[in-house]
Amino acid sequence: MSKPATTSAIRLATVEDASAIAQVHIASWRATYPGIVPQHYIDSLRIDEFTDRWKGRLATQSEMLIYVADADGAVCGFASGGPARANIAGFSGELYAIYLTPELHSKGIGSRLFWAVAEHLKRAGHASMYVWVLEENPSQGFYQQMGGCRISTAEIELGGKPLKEVSYGWPDLDAALSRSRALARQKTKCG
Repeated sequence: MSKPATTSAIRLATVEDASAIAQVHIASWRATYPGIVPQHYIDSLRIDEFTDRWKGRLATQSEMLIYVADADGAVCGFASGGPARANIAGFSGELYAIYLTPELHSKGIGSRLFWAVAEHLKRAGHASMYVWVLEENPSQGFYQQMGGCRISTAEIELGGKPLKEVSYGWPDLDAALSRSRALARQKTKCG
């Protein structure tokens, strides 16, 4: 895991990033989900198992791509996306996951990862995308800030506990990406 940094590069992940991605993934779960997901489930998360899963995903990237934020030579966040896995009318792409080391929240890294996945989906021919998030996850505000609209709900079970998920959608990736570029230009002029 990394120390807090002020600059980061967004790049495609490689198989060599699997262990670092697993560490970020678990650290994020352990910081975000106590009191939401049963503690025994959180405690059962193992780096070696997550590393193996991420190695498999990274070795077979085709339609799904995984991006990492690399700060000072260490992976401090990741995001993945690809074709929609659920049938939600009007949405063809999906942001599968986005996680950061907890100390780097609110530094703009998550936004950069988010837009990297959105750009990838657009280039792959997707006009829209959505993401699923646990209803009690405090990061829902992030997706709203990114312009997402709440579109659906679903029930899942983690660690024997039923939980509600909500999905946020971006029905027009062209418009969302245009707004993002305009905001970036505005920030550059002001700061």
